[in-house]
Amino acid sequence: MLALKKVAVTGSVASGKSLVCDLLGECGAFVVKMDDLVHQILDTDLPLQRQLTSLLGESVISNQKADRRKIADKVFGAPSLLEQLEQLVHPKAFHLLEEIYAGVLKSQKYLLFVVEFPLLFELNKQGFYDQIIWVEASQDLCMRRFSSRGGSSEQYEQRNQRFYPTAFKKGQADLILQNQSDLASLRRTVHNLYHQLTTH
Repeated sequence: MLALKKVAVTGSVASGKSLVCDLLGECGAFVVKMDDLVHQILDTDLPLQRQLTSLLGESVISNQKADRRKIADKVFGAPSLLEQLEQLVHPKAFHLLEEIYAGVLKSQKYLLFVVEFPLLFELNKQGFYDQIIWVEASQDLCMRRFSSRGGSSEQYEQRNQRFYPTAFKKGQADLILQNQSDLASLRRTVHNLYHQLTTH
């Protein structure tokens, strides 16, 4: 029976977590992104959508789909609304993640189950994982990446305020992965990391 190692990938806003996960997927890992699970739930769970409109107003749902930009505009910078939103969405996302993991485990096709999990420590879910990877890039570089996606410096700061201090989270991680260079260099690093994780 193949051993399925559970790996969490986390890091600061725009540090390159998704890219690292995509590269691990290239190597053969099964990859889940918590943000994608949340988006799936927001777009398909009609009872949840009704709760969202009660909490945030009718404008956050359009054609039975959640308008994530409008939701973000309403909750980031409003801690009480953000907390209420997370209380609605996170239990459903964790349940879906557990179902996916059970299916992957049963399939016996993978050696790594990788989860991109920005709020890993804030939600106290680190105990589920065998290895935790912290993706690191300088703040200036993260801000430039965030801006290139259309985000403002204010939005960048609002999102970072949701996180625990970087020093604490780095100290809890098993591996620190630097994402300061070019894609080819990062791909080599991640491919080596995949080999390391699947042979030890």
